[in-house]
Amino acid sequence: MTNNSKILLAFLAGGAIGAGVALLTAPASGAETRKRVKETVDEAGRRVRESVNEAGKMVMESVDEAKHRLEEKTIGLQRAFTDRKEGIKTAYAAGKDAYNAATVRVAE
Repeated sequence: MTNNSKILLAFLAGGAIGAGVALLTAPASGAETRKRVKETVDEAGRRVRESVNEAGKMVMESVDEAKHRLEEKTIGLQRAFTDRKEGIKTAYAAGKDAYNAATVRVAE
């Protein structure tokens, strides 16, 4: 969870708690107070669910981005490995040719 998500979640939780305290300390009948508390809790729950869903989306986007970067790096490393491998093959073939040429000259 990113810092922005944590801040948003803390802000929403604080707002819900503050609203609950305000309802409990406001002069109203027991039934009206319970109704307001229920509405406030329901709204806070909805906001928390939205925040969690948004945080989940942000996490998934970050994971997808990291996966994409990793795939790009893997492809780059595979290309570099193939290039090095071809260079080694070329150097080996050149060395082998030079050895064969030298042994022919020595044999003559």
